[in-house]
Amino acid sequence: MKITIKSKNLEITPAFNVFINNKLKSLGKIVGEDNSEISIEISKETEHHRHGEIFWASGNLIFDGKKISAQERSENAKKAVAKILKEIKIEFKKYKLKNKDSVRREQRTSKKILLTTDEIKEDGSK
Repeated sequence: MKITIKSKNLEITPAFNVFINNKLKSLGKIVGEDNSEISIEISKETEHHRHGEIFWASGNLIFDGKKISAQERSENAKKAVAKILKEIKIEFKKYKLKNKDSVRREQRTSKKILLTTDEIKEDGSK
C-alpha cells in the first residue's frame, strides 16, 4: 500500500508519524498491500485560535479503481486522524460485504435455475 501524508500549518512529529503508521497497519491488513493507495492530509485551520475544532483531517483510499474518502474536524489532530481512518475502514468493509452479497445473489439465482431445469427434466421423462 502506498502511503502519502501531507500537513498544512502543522508539523508532523516522529511520534505522530508512528501513531499514523500504527493506525494504517490495521487498515493495510484489511485492504491488502497490492494496488492500493491512501493519502492523508492534516491541517490546522487557523493560527490564532487555540480552542475548539481547529484541526482538520482528510483521507482518501484508492483501490481497484474505487475511491473512499472521509473528512473530520476535531480539537485534537490524533482524534481527527483516528476518526477518518475508522470511517474509511467501515466504508471499505461495507463495500466488500456488498460485493460478497452480489456474488451470493447470483449463485442463488443460478441454483434456482438449475433446480427448475432438473424438475422439468424429471417431469418430462415420466
